[in-house]
Amino acid sequence: MLRARAGAGGEEGADEALSMARLWRQTALARRRVGESEDWAGAYNNAIRLMRPVADAEGAAPEIKRELSALYLAYGDELGRSNRRAQAQRQWRAALARVEAELAVNSEDLQLNREAARLRARLE
Repeated sequence: MLRARAGAGGEEGADEALSMARLWRQTALARRRVGESEDWAGAYNNAIRLMRPVADAEGAAPEIKRELSALYLAYGDELGRSNRRAQAQRQWRAALARVEAELAVNSEDLQLNREAARLRARLE
């Protein structure tokens, strides 16, 4: 059901997918904080799955692209705190790739440059 919603055409479908992705992110954070086994990881995966097509759509707003990068970063950080370094690094690499793609368009953006530096440090 969520996949059909995320694939819905037009701005309304994108807005709904973003709303669902944001709710899944909040669910992931809540589940992680109360220690619900691995349910938090699935919630992060759902959030990413829903947000990625919106962020990758032609003409996607830079804010949406940054939000997806931040989602990968947050998921990686949670995995790192769970001593799952290899999985965390995959998420950090995904975040860095997205940040670097944005830097290719806007190399002077200080926030993006700081984020790229933070991600590179995590990957060392």
